Amino acid sequence: MLRIDPTTVVKQRATGAGNMGDVQSDTDPVRFGLLEDYYLLWIRAKFSGGTGSATMQVKLRHKDRRGWIAATTDGRFDFVELEALTLGTGGTANFNSLVPADEHHRYIYDGGELLVPEWTNPNTQVWGIELGLAPVQP
Repeated sequence: MLRIDPTTVVKQRATGAGNMGDVQSDTDPVRFGLLEDYYLLWIRAKFSGGTGSATMQVKLRHKDRRGWIAATTDGRFDFVELEALTLGTGGTANFNSLVPADEHHRYIYDGGELLVPEWTNPNTQVWGIELGLAPVQP
């Protein structure tokens, strides 16, 4: 099992009222990550008025030794890390995903790589999202 120092856990948050994230846009503000290698510990999202039939995906903005992998029209490097299918059409929808400790090794990212939640807002519903990240300990 990998070691995580609870004092190093970083909560990163974003809110909005339009679409959430775009993995192929380098200027989109809804992007999460650390400069050093890190784990994804949890994702929490809340949507007012439900999510309609839209799926929320958390994609990886991949970086290699030469820099960012160029955005491609076929999306071959837009890896889907987590996916939440339709969460509901009425009231407030919540999505909570905690990565089990024995699965942390599957959610390790290189420093500088970004996790980008994508969700197409069917109307003007308000949303908030939080990711829990922790640096990889030597």
